[in-house]
Amino acid sequence: FDENLGGFQRSIGRGGVTWEFLDKLRERWKGKLVVKGVMRPADAAQVRDAGADAVWISNHGGRQLDGAMASIDALPAVRNAVGPGYPLIIDSGVRTGEDVVKCLALGADFVMMGRPFLYALGAGGARGLGQFLDVMEEEISAVMAQIGVTRIEDIGPHVLAGHGNERG
Repeated sequence: FDENLGGFQRSIGRGGVTWEFLDKLRERWKGKLVVKGVMRPADAAQVRDAGADAVWISNHGGRQLDGAMASIDALPAVRNAVGPGYPLIIDSGVRTGEDVVKCLALGADFVMMGRPFLYALGAGGARGLGQFLDVMEEEISAVMAQIGVTRIEDIGPHVLAGHGNERG
């Protein structure tokens, strides 16, 4: 909303965010700062170096650009760029418990879901949401059993094919 321009302006905020803006924001905002929509490793490292508390890897559900890279495909390189101890959040395309485990295995610390929660609420209200959460818990537990881990902390790239787990 921009009162000087007579109301809501869809274009406000698009393309106007710069590294200088992030530096000024970090200087003025002493609370937790998470930057969402980061897909490139160099950008993630620059966000970290600017003092943000976490990077949120997201292609915004593919709504912004339907040909954008999938967030999960960007995750390993972003993890490598920011290092092992820096918090990474991911969303976009996460629909199942298996998807959650894959994101954790590739280096995410937090996995967010949007549409599945909305679908569950829309289809069944509070009861539908509860059922969805039960299904997610069951799926994550089943996947963990299949890969031989009992703790979330033990999920890593070694549990995925193509990431050092093949037998020769």
